[in-house]
Amino acid sequence: MADSFSSLSPEQQQALLSGPALVSPNGQYNLVNPSNLNTTGIVAVSLAFFVTTLFILVRFYGIFVGTSYSVYRLITNVGIFVHQWDIQLEDLSEFLYVIHLCANLYSAHILVSKAAILLEWIHIFVPTGTRNAFYWACQCLLWVNVLFYASTIIVANLVCVPFEAIWDKTIPGKCIDGKVIEVVSAALNLTSDLIILILPQRVIWTLQMRRQKKIGVSVIFAIGLLAITAAAFRLQSATQYYVSEDATYVASALILWSIVEMTSLFLILSVPAVPKALHSSRLYTALKSSFDIWSKKEGKPLTHESTKHQQFLEHRDGNRNKSDYNELGDTEIPLDDQPYAVRVTPDQSTDSLYGIVRTSEITHRTENMSAKIMRDQQFRRTHPWALGNGISDTSLRRGVGNH
Repeated sequence: MADSFSSLSPEQQQALLSGPALVSPNGQYNLVNPSNLNTTGIVAVSLAFFVTTLFILVRFYGIFVGTSYSVYRLITNVGIFVHQWDIQLEDLSEFLYVIHLCANLYSAHILVSKAAILLEWIHIFVPTGTRNAFYWACQCLLWVNVLFYASTIIVANLVCVPFEAIWDKTIPGKCIDGKVIEVVSAALNLTSDLIILILPQRVIWTLQMRRQKKIGVSVIFAIGLLAITAAAFRLQSATQYYVSEDATYVASALILWSIVEMTSLFLILSVPAVPKALHSSRLYTALKSSFDIWSKKEGKPLTHESTKHQQFLEHRDGNRNKSDYNELGDTEIPLDDQPYAVRVTPDQSTDSLYGIVRTSEITHRTENMSAKIMRDQQFRRTHPWALGNGISDTSLRRGVGNH
């Protein structure tokens, strides 16, 4: 096409550029206001952008901002889910340029985000100095990911010579089919997402903890199901992009599923830290205290755990001496001296109802001793063998001093 295009007169070139980019199968064209799904694209990208901003503000933010900007630029200048026969040929270069930018940014994002996820998995699940099967599985997947996507970025920028011929098809040059890269990338990405999901689950279910706790931790790390779903749809879109001539319409789905997958990787990396962050926050503590006070006033404990806690409080309040206790709130611990606590031992038959079934008493005693007594006690601790032979500590200290 490039060779025949350059042989045309300027008027013919302009007429060709102003015409449709592909022959319509039904012979109908709408180059002025073609049907599209721009609103859907704006909502999807905006939602993904908001979620990513919410969960992480710094990590890999520049890559995601660049990808979002590219999609917004595509929507503004060309549109998404627009049939190729409904856009002018001169606008096809803008579309292919944005596709090229998104492909490079996507590969860079997958490279760094999956490397960070796998390193985080090693930090969480592998004890320091241990080299178990989980460690080597993460290391192998990490380096396969790094080498593949680094190679993908290089190859994607060498598919055409000269470089501008990647998006400007009016420039004479030589190109290879770069669509196959998208299919291979999508297939490998789906496989790695499945492995990343399975790896921590195997470790979690071998931990020594209650089943309810295992389920809770497993659900947190199962956020990877969202990434797997996005990767599966992206593989489908990449396959359609490879075989379809209507590139502008099919590639729109490929771009949006790439955005969803990138957002999912942010969540995989960030969500496991959310429960701990919320639990240690002052807002969580204040809300919990307010909820406990409200529940007590309403007289309607909402859970079995709150019922057991209330029974324990009633048992404790009925058996303790009020003057021996100072009740503390959830957010304050006074540092002044407190009187000793009276031990309250619940009935052994109802131990499961109470949070405290055994207490320890600690006695602190301060004595004033003379220097001579302190030296004698220190000597007895240091030389017990001498005192056992009937030698006085005073005479032995004098002998030690003479030597």
